Amino acid sequence: MKNFILKLKQTSKVQKGFTLIEILIAIAILSIGLLSIAAMQVSAIRGNAKSNKLSQRTTTASNHIEYLLNLPFNDSNLSAGNHDPENDGVDNDGDGVTDEPDDDGELKYSVTWNITDDTSSQKTIALTIAVTSYGSATTLTINTIRIR
Repeated sequence: MKNFILKLKQTSKVQKGFTLIEILIAIAILSIGLLSIAAMQVSAIRGNAKSNKLSQRTTTASNHIEYLLNLPFNDSNLSAGNHDPENDGVDNDGDGVTDEPDDDGELKYSVTWNITDDTSSQKTIALTIAVTSYGSATTLTINTIRIR
């Protein structure tokens, strides 16, 4: 009987496994890692949304520049001075109505362009798109030269 108890004590010292403290530490480290990944995911989603908005503004600006470059050189939209889309004779928001109030579209952009007559055969077009979201104003300006 004494040998059996002695063997029982010896085998209990050889047990393999993790203690409760080790498991808690491992869970804490895993939790910190998972929370970091979640924070990175939120940051990536915000960055993608911002990039999407910038792409929309750039596309809108590019479309307006293309429109202006395809106008005849002496068109009234290419006269020297400041212009806005409410007076350009174009359906800027795709609803079938031209030159309406708030013709910038549902994207709530403010589109303006400034024409400078450099020479009799050259004009500089500076197109600006401005948007205010979440209390901060952002502008995108594209400059190009139109030659007769």
